[in-house]
Amino acid sequence: MCVCVCGVLQLQQFIELVRDRQGESALEYAQLHLATALQADKDKLMLDRLERAMALLAFDDPTQSPFSDLLLETQRHKVSSPVISNS
Repeated sequence: MCVCVCGVLQLQQFIELVRDRQGESALEYAQLHLATALQADKDKLMLDRLERAMALLAFDDPTQSPFSDLLLETQRHKVSSPVISNS
């Protein structure tokens, strides 16, 4: 069970766009960049993560979403820690 680091970083970029309330840009970004990550996702982990992140767009205020944990600083640390330790 492994998710490509590149895909995780791209998903975090999508989340950052949502955090900045740039929903349209987030959708464009997802169409351009996350489709490739999904194709490489053999265990469907990326699909699960993307579904949670995309659900943020359904809320006028994503911080009130059941998935608002994705907008927290701890999410950024979850993403950055493995990247930093592998460099």
